[in-house]
Amino acid sequence: MNVKCRALNLAAIIEWNARRFPNKECIVYEDFVNPPKRITYREFCERIHASAKALLDLGIQKGDRIAIILYNCPEYVELFHSACKIGAITVPINHRLAGPEISYIINKTRPVAIVSEPEFINTISSVKSEWTTVKHYLCVGGPVPEGWISYDKFVTENLGVKVPNVEVGLDDTIRILFTTGTTGFPKGVEITYLMHYFKTLAHIIHHNLTPADKLVFAGTMFHVVYDLAPANVLTVGGTVILHRRWNARKYVEAIERERATIIGHIPTALIDIANLPDIKKYDLSSVRLIWDGGQATPEAIIRKILEIFPNATFAYGYGLTESTSGDNFFDYFDREGALKRPGSSGTAVPFVDIGVVDDQGNFLGPGQVGEIVLRGPKVATRYYEAPKETEEAFKNGWFHTGDIGKIDEEGYIYILDRKKDMIKSGGENIASIEIDSVLYEHPKVLEAATIAVPDKRWMEVPAAFIVPKPGEVLTEEELREFCLKKLAKFKVPKYFIFVKELPKSPVGKILKRELRELAKKYLPELYQ
Repeated sequence: MNVKCRALNLAAIIEWNARRFPNKECIVYEDFVNPPKRITYREFCERIHASAKALLDLGIQKGDRIAIILYNCPEYVELFHSACKIGAITVPINHRLAGPEISYIINKTRPVAIVSEPEFINTISSVKSEWTTVKHYLCVGGPVPEGWISYDKFVTENLGVKVPNVEVGLDDTIRILFTTGTTGFPKGVEITYLMHYFKTLAHIIHHNLTPADKLVFAGTMFHVVYDLAPANVLTVGGTVILHRRWNARKYVEAIERERATIIGHIPTALIDIANLPDIKKYDLSSVRLIWDGGQATPEAIIRKILEIFPNATFAYGYGLTESTSGDNFFDYFDREGALKRPGSSGTAVPFVDIGVVDDQGNFLGPGQVGEIVLRGPKVATRYYEAPKETEEAFKNGWFHTGDIGKIDEEGYIYILDRKKDMIKSGGENIASIEIDSVLYEHPKVLEAATIAVPDKRWMEVPAAFIVPKPGEVLTEEELREFCLKKLAKFKVPKYFIFVKELPKSPVGKILKRELRELAKKYLPELYQ
């Protein structure tokens, strides 16, 4: 269904809102160094045109990919729209990744340009010789290193220029987002216009979003959470208060100052807010909706958050990159729904079907436990250039999530466990096998297996069981230093447990369920 229409272009939404609300604040940006930067819809629209012209001047065309490695900033949102205006595709990359991990994504997607900032130049420089398609390096902010182009100057020079929107179709790709897979290699998910618009419409309906809404956002722009939060609010003409990084105190100060109506974050961030010693001094009564997801939030934290935000609904939900985020939530008017149904993540949003199947693919009835499957126009149908992974996950029109759960008779969904050995730490998915692969590269390691263990702040963190080679002496410090060279810091195991052997099945498969029990013996303080 490749319907072509200029009005489909994502940039057209900002232009529409710029006509409706030219002087209204579109983005309020806080970097915690300078005073908040306030950008109106008219100003933001003008910068999108200028950015698009700058990209065209570099020879970037429809279908070309542009990689982005930035902290949160207005330029990030700007690039999402200016790239769409000319039909290019953005590839947001986790700025916490190590050089080799970035190279994997660059070489997979073959971008012609990369946009970054000084903080990440050294990491990029260490691996860019491995890239063959990147022709242009654009730097946001300064100092601008040799061989890079000043993105700020490039855009400023083009202010006032008008660039028409390229015709795009519903099946055309907006962004390619990468999600960790069980193989340890990230899989690319193509977010199409069809997926984006049906997701946005579903969330507007389910959460009753209006131009009066103001969102404080400190999540990560490279993550599908952008689609859940800022993208939805900008579509209806609301305001996004964008924070460069997460800071709990700055976050609540912004809520009070800007009279924010919506906040959205992972449980770890909510725990940080709840643990501020003077949290009660802030007036947070303006918040009507709290988006939460990524992993289950403890009931005690939910109760505390509802006390802190007296007029807010705790809209806990569940979603994936493959479904453009947010497949089910508690309703915006059901303030204590998450407490009335502990363990549930609400009901399905419009335009998505959610089912439960057994190992043979048979659909199960209410209350029966099986694998969660999804379908609908907001759900992807394939992985980017990954036919094997596509065949395994997308079957008979349904996306198989790999998560275990059930649906009750009223349609409330419960995520109970994970089919995959995935660690969810601070809202980030970490494939245990990816860590294992790195550990096995160490010359002194005979066997290794990583599991998730509880953590008061991050909910889960990696813990690695290690069997050293005979006669070898290994230390925790040695392994941590080794892993830091190969993995992003958040993927490096917090605990290393040295054992003589790993529990195995009769056919030699490592039994991670037994390792989870062993962890209680070696790390008893975590389970108290």
